[in-house]
This record gives sequence, structure tokens and C-alpha cells, in this order.
Amino acid sequence: MKPLMHLGLLAAVALVSCQQSVPDFDPQANARARLKETHKLGQYLALPGQAVVNTRDMDPDAAFELQAAEYARNRQAAAPGGDAGFQPPAIDPTPGASGQAARPQVNIPDPAADATPQAPEPVHITPAPAAPPAQLPPVETKPTVNLPPAHPTGQLDYTVSISNKTSGQLFVEAQDSAGTIYPCGPMSPNKTWNTPMTKADPIKWPIVVVVRDPDQPGAPEIRRYRVNTPVDYTNRTLNISIVPGGKYEVRLDGQLFYVSPVES
Repeated sequence: MKPLMHLGLLAAVALVSCQQSVPDFDPQANARARLKETHKLGQYLALPGQAVVNTRDMDPDAAFELQAAEYARNRQAAAPGGDAGFQPPAIDPTPGASGQAARPQVNIPDPAADATPQAPEPVHITPAPAAPPAQLPPVETKPTVNLPPAHPTGQLDYTVSISNKTSGQLFVEAQDSAGTIYPCGPMSPNKTWNTPMTKADPIKWPIVVVVRDPDQPGAPEIRRYRVNTPVDYTNRTLNISIVPGGKYEVRLDGQLFYVSPVES
């Protein structure tokens, strides 16, 4: 009974080894270990697909080589095509070369070859009407006004002169609105009275010039002029001349500045 038990155990071990997939470890090392275990149990070896072999009198290495050779032959017989060992199938880019059924080739028409290129239809874009320009409010333009020079302020130096440019004898009086008197009195033709003003107050306009007739009793008034010409007279001579026709002139440093338009 003991040999039969060993035989059944060896057959079961061989059957399990045949059914399992290829192990990840070394098959030769595994077979050698099994061979040694077989010798310990009863010196019988069950090769895959073969009858039980008595290995009692066989050298362990020779028994291993025998088992390895039988194992290799069984692997070659089981592999497709009988190739030695397991080799992964080579990848062939040719259709149908991989062993699978080649798919039927479908001829897809090339649109570039069959169709005539058509130029795209031009797209007509109607431009949006331009918005009318914004109406800006009219800009009011003010007329240019030539403003006269401002009246001087502070203590000034200037000269006020009164001249008789007529051919007759005159008696003249002159003073500004502040009461500053510019002495004149009797004046013969081409006579001029000068009144220098040093560190004086500015003239307060208008200067009132009264012309009298000295040949008449009481020297009645003939003309009265209100000279209101605002000029820059600082450090300059402001001259008021009584001229024929009942008019007067204003000169600044001898340059004619103003002529009265109408007879006063």
C-alpha cells in the first residue's frame, strides 16, 4: 500500500503542475526541488503525460535533466507551430499578418479627387450707416475788447502840462476830481504851464479844464473840457493842449494820443 500512496501523491503533484500556468519563478529550480522531494518520498517520478518512472537507482542530477527534457518537449508540443519555447508573436504592419482575419478593405472616395474645388461664395456685408456726427453746441464768441491800462496806484512821479495852441489870449484853470490844482492862469498864444508832480497821488479822472476870456470884464467862461483819458503817465509828461475850433488834444511825451471829436 505504501508504494501506491507515493504514486498517487506524485501523480497529484504532477497534475497540479500541468494545470497551473507558467510560474514566475525559475522552473528548473522548482523541478530540482521537486526531484529531491521525490527521492525523499519514494524515488518515483511522474512526468507530465508519461508513466511513473522509478528513480530509485537514478542519479538526482540525471533525473533532473530527464525531467527538464520531458518538460521542454511537452512545452514545444503544446506551443502553436511547434516553436521552441514561448515567443511573443511579431507585429507585422501588413493587414492580416497578425493571425487575425483581415478586415475587408473599404474604398472611401477622396473628396479632393472626385469633387471640383468650389470657390466660396463671396459674402456681401452691408455696412451699417454711419452715425451722424454729434452736434456740438455753438460756442459763443465774445468780441475782443481792448481794455485801457489800469490806473496807477501808489506815489508817482509825473508832469501835467497845459498849453494854449490858439492865436488869442486865454485864462485857463485846471484840476482833477480829487481837487489837485494844476496852476495855469493867463496864457498867451503858444504858452505852456508845467506842473511837476513828485511822489504824488495818481490823477483822479477826469481833469476839468476851464477856458476863460481875459479881455472881457469878469473873465467869463468860454469852454469847459472834461479830459478823461486813462493813460500810463508814470515818469512821463501828460500834456493837454487847447486848439482852435473849440477842441483839445492829449499828448504823452510829445506823441499825439487823443483828439476830441466834437466841439465842447
